[in-house]
Amino acid sequence: MNPKYQKIIRDRITETRESVLNSLREVTLKDILKSTCYAEMLCHISARETIRPLTDSHLRQSIGTKMGNAMENIEIDIASERYGQSCKSSTPGIDLDIILSDIRLLLQLKNGSSWGNSQSTKTQKEQFAEAKKRIAQYRQMDRKHKVYCVMGIATGKKKTTTKLKHADVEISGQTLWYIITGEKDFYLDLANEIHFGVETYAIAYAKEKHLLYERLEGEWDYVNASLFRDEPLGILETWRDAIHRSCGNFSPNDCFLEEILEAHQLEEQKQKAKQAV
Repeated sequence: MNPKYQKIIRDRITETRESVLNSLREVTLKDILKSTCYAEMLCHISARETIRPLTDSHLRQSIGTKMGNAMENIEIDIASERYGQSCKSSTPGIDLDIILSDIRLLLQLKNGSSWGNSQSTKTQKEQFAEAKKRIAQYRQMDRKHKVYCVMGIATGKKKTTTKLKHADVEISGQTLWYIITGEKDFYLDLANEIHFGVETYAIAYAKEKHLLYERLEGEWDYVNASLFRDEPLGILETWRDAIHRSCGNFSPNDCFLEEILEAHQLEEQKQKAKQAV
């Protein structure tokens, strides 16, 4: 691997690991209870038991997001190293603008194939179309390029495909990294660099996560003790409290709800009138 690429990866991974450790110190009980749902009641006797699995779920999502951002930054940094800073794009929906002889690649980078819904793919299609339109109007030095709008997916082994509504082509995994770096086995060497130094980090992560467990469980106990000093909560009541924190959102000022309730009342009155006849 190119030593410059190696440094880019290690710097970004170190930055991401530090961000993860810092985020562990900031997670609150409110954060993890956002995902509390009725399904948890199927497998756990008490709501308190769900704090650790819910925390793990929250952390997986958070770390996945941070790692996805790190991968995109690594791609952009390495492309800038190889093709020059000018390949970084400020055009909406375009991360990299790479010119190779008579070919121009407009790359939008994603970490995984399930990156968006129908609305986001529609937006991406519009952004690619706008970028192509600008290029057609302002060709560099009157030089014509064959322009490809490319979705670049960092992970996965899906073959290169051109059967897309929102882009000209989609490349993923090894193929994407090969185009960006010029190194056929880069995707494997990348794994080595991401794993570098993990032993020391894993110890620090485990320690911070244990402290987080203890802090959140302590907060749970304190909140319940404070709210129900005279009458300690039973098992079912703690579940009701947890569900209320994650789902309770009734507002007397909800205009839509008010409209629906009024419609229900009118419907009930009609039904009663029919029965009285």
